[in-house]
Amino acid sequence: MSDHSKFLPEKLPPRVGLLGGGTIGGGWAARFILNGVDVQLYDPAPRAADRVRATLVSARRLYRQLTQVPLPVEGVLTVVESIAEAVADVDLVQESAPERQELKQQLLAAASRATAPDTLVCSSTSGFRPSLLQASMDHPERLLVAHPFDPVYLLPLVELCAGECAAPEAMARAVDIYRAVGMHPLV
Repeated sequence: MSDHSKFLPEKLPPRVGLLGGGTIGGGWAARFILNGVDVQLYDPAPRAADRVRATLVSARRLYRQLTQVPLPVEGVLTVVESIAEAVADVDLVQESAPERQELKQQLLAAASRATAPDTLVCSSTSGFRPSLLQASMDHPERLLVAHPFDPVYLLPLVELCAGECAAPEAMARAVDIYRAVGMHPLV
């Protein structure tokens, strides 16, 4: 089977929930949207949505300069007012909040309570072990660290790391999802 099988459209999640719209969160938004995935974004910071939209404009411009290959029909960005709205009916939650342990733990715990038990919950953390982030979660077995290289929309590498409670199928699903949006997971 060719390597292209990793990018089959059926592996694309129709919708993801993003928690955080800073540099990394905005990069994830662009990566997903430009690959045809709808994004539900929660970030309470003033003008976060404007920053994410600006990142999306930059990513579109760079893609046009780098390739003549047509991109898929874009996904839709929906800015929401709560964590519960961001994670409703999604296949993947990608948390990209500032590197503060308590903040990340609170966001991940709230997301885990508001999602279906089989929804993947991933953190973009660069400094916390997944087992530490799982501490307050319902269904900690579905949390993984998915740390991207920056800019996320341009550099296709993502480090995946499972914690003590992680289910093996969570890692396999994460690999499929990230590959479907053009990433090369480093497990």
